[in-house]
Amino acid sequence: MSTGITLIYQSDSNDTIVTGAVYNGNGTKIVIISKTVTSIAANAFTNLGENLIEITIPNSVVSIGSSAFEGCTNLISIIIPSSVTSVDTCAFSCCSSLTSITIQNNVIGESMYQNCIALESIIIPSFVTSIGTSAFCGCRNLTSITIQNNVISQCMYKSCISLKSIIIPSFVTSVGTSAFSNCISLTGITIQNNEISDLMFNNCAILKSITVPSSVTSVGTRAFKDCDSLTSITIQNNLINQTMFQGCNRLNIILELPL
Repeated sequence: MSTGITLIYQSDSNDTIVTGAVYNGNGTKIVIISKTVTSIAANAFTNLGENLIEITIPNSVVSIGSSAFEGCTNLISIIIPSSVTSVDTCAFSCCSSLTSITIQNNVIGESMYQNCIALESIIIPSFVTSIGTSAFCGCRNLTSITIQNNVISQCMYKSCISLKSIIIPSFVTSVGTSAFSNCISLTGITIQNNEISDLMFNNCAILKSITVPSSVTSVGTRAFKDCDSLTSITIQNNLINQTMFQGCNRLNIILELPL
């Protein structure tokens, strides 16, 4: 059965851009983009809504525009090819059936997968060098994160309310503000890197204990603000700032300072 989706193109001597898509009511809801296409425009597939379940993006595509697939509620999986070097805001946000994401490129756009509520696991490969704000914010069923790269962006996993544990590897060199704030199921945090950012674990409401290892050389303000259940923290370095544990009213701090 042939596809029921017709793509709309804009072309010149250098580029072919998908600017829109229309479902005719018959045929499959599957799209295979031609290998001549270089870009997907802003909002190109947004109007399809539930009428897109599968799409293949070829290695010829270098850019994906803002909200290109936003609200495609039946899209189940996506592979971002290595050719993609630019992704604008909200490219796949609110794709509420998206369960599989394969990242082959080095860029994750701002709010790219925000509110993809069916997503349960994600692997961030080592070659990813640029991640926009709120990339996975509000992915409320995300339970497994594997970090293989060195960047965690601002609000990257904010309000991922099913996330229970996280390991921050030693090779992570940059962590944005509020990276894990409002992760209200988070109970296990392993810090192996040297930075804890501003509001990094703000309002992780059931977190009970944490160890700040000697490897940490920078701690932002209000890093553990309003972690209401936090009762025990072991600090193995000499970095405590005035607002680090603001609102943590049950806290007992154990200092294990180096000699």
